[in-house]
Amino acid sequence: MTPLQSALAGQYFAALQMLGQTIEECPDDVWLSGVNPRLYWRIVYHTLYYTDLYLHACPDEFSPWPDHDPQVPPLWNPPQDLPPYSKDQLASYCADVRKRVQPRIEALDLDESDCRFPYYKGLSRLDHQLVNLRHLSGHVGQLSEILMGHGIDTAWIGKRAR
Repeated sequence: MTPLQSALAGQYFAALQMLGQTIEECPDDVWLSGVNPRLYWRIVYHTLYYTDLYLHACPDEFSPWPDHDPQVPPLWNPPQDLPPYSKDQLASYCADVRKRVQPRIEALDLDESDCRFPYYKGLSRLDHQLVNLRHLSGHVGQLSEILMGHGIDTAWIGKRAR
């Protein structure tokens, strides 16, 4: 693994560990709260789904999580009344994504000039990975702020624990 790959993987691990905290520390009433479609649990799922997707070389290589419900629309689509994923389900998904980070990062050619995701046309592979980390971290911050508003503080994790 190159130093760049190691740095990227380390930041993914740290951000996913922080996301895991926002799942574990979330009270049940907050888990189901929010203004639909931006319910807390849906933000968590959206974050995991796209982090997982963008760790792949292209959309065709991606297979959704086995519990994926295609009826759960992206956060920007109109809300639907759907049964929520449980904290245990999404904690497990988060752990699964964490396990795939290192092999996925090692498999990516970070020197590619095109990330091969059509809606990010012209974005290099490395830029796309940085966008993915920014997306993941942005939602971790959003979820952390929601928890702070309920008196729950999560820990900052700056790097992968060795």
